[in-house]
Amino acid sequence: MKNCKIIFSKHSGFCYQEALAELTVNDESTLNTILNLGFEREDLQSLFEEENIEYLTSDPVYFREDEPNSPEYKNKEQSIVLVKKICSEKSFKIEEDYNCFDFSFPGVMFK
Repeated sequence: MKNCKIIFSKHSGFCYQEALAELTVNDESTLNTILNLGFEREDLQSLFEEENIEYLTSDPVYFREDEPNSPEYKNKEQSIVLVKKICSEKSFKIEEDYNCFDFSFPGVMFK
């Protein structure tokens, strides 16, 4: 099973993050483009399970530079451009409430 969940959140402060929306990417071409951003197993952490499948999640990517506690993120600009393109293609509106997103993959993709 190959897919990627792009989870949009409002992150306030260091530890509180509220998931507001989710977009699932299933098509292989787009999924490969996401994976080509350079994700390695050691870059991801296990944060949730869905339907008995463990998902591995990236650090959040912030849309703006001035967000407090924004982690350094490799390929940040490429990630933002790609997510905006995916959202546009799927007619998914990125709300102003979202200040970041992350990528979550089924753990079996990295075994």
